[in-house]
Amino acid sequence: MPKLSQTLEQRQKLSPQQILQTVLLQMNSVDLEEKILEELEENPALELSEPVETESDSESESEFETESESESESESKSESKSESESYF
Repeated sequence: MPKLSQTLEQRQKLSPQQILQTVLLQMNSVDLEEKILEELEENPALELSEPVETESDSESESEFETESESESESESKSESKSESESYF
């Protein structure tokens, strides 16, 4: 009687783009910034469109905006209250 056999094999291949993405995601912010600057120097088709902003800078700006918005909202509410009180 002939012997029957069956095998199952699975492989995963990463594209060069996936490999590059993995490497970039593993870099810390300093190394990533250096890599970007190197690429900007090497590739004339690339250009820096806006200044690089760190995460801590954007957090402090958004906190400031939130506080300013809250203050102006409370000021406008108090002005509205005083205006409405003067009508009655």
